[in-house]
Amino acid sequence: MNSQRQTGSYYTPKFIANFIVEWIAKQSITSFSKVLEPSCGDGVFIDSILDICNEREVQYLIDSVEINSDVADYLKNKYVLNDCVQIYNNDFMDFQCFNYNRYSLVIGNPPYIKRSLLSDKQVLLSKKIFESYQDLTNSNLKISGVAFLYVQLGF
Repeated sequence: MNSQRQTGSYYTPKFIANFIVEWIAKQSITSFSKVLEPSCGDGVFIDSILDICNEREVQYLIDSVEINSDVADYLKNKYVLNDCVQIYNNDFMDFQCFNYNRYSLVIGNPPYIKRSLLSDKQVLLSKKIFESYQDLTNSNLKISGVAFLYVQLGF
């Protein structure tokens, strides 16, 4: 089975990330003061945020989570000189269990993985999230994206 399907890794094209970040910046550039990118992939949203922040001389901190260790290592090297970007090599479902930071912006493209392709641990974490919210049922657990979004948005 192809790795992209197993991990839900469908990277966002740069022009879409730029459009989203620019639209948010028009609303309020202060939204970028503390950012979480919970599924950073190739770093396209990070790059778009850095472009806007550098152009407008805005202070920022970016926490980024990437499950794939090779991709996380690539990103750590890419942003090694930028103290304001932190890359965590972790599954976001695990990361959110010990991360108590608050963010002014959560941005990214969450992975959508069929339940049958999730690990037992991911299914268990998703079930715990679902139990925390009255409006979610087990039928919502068909793909990982639902639990992933609920954790990010704090419904």
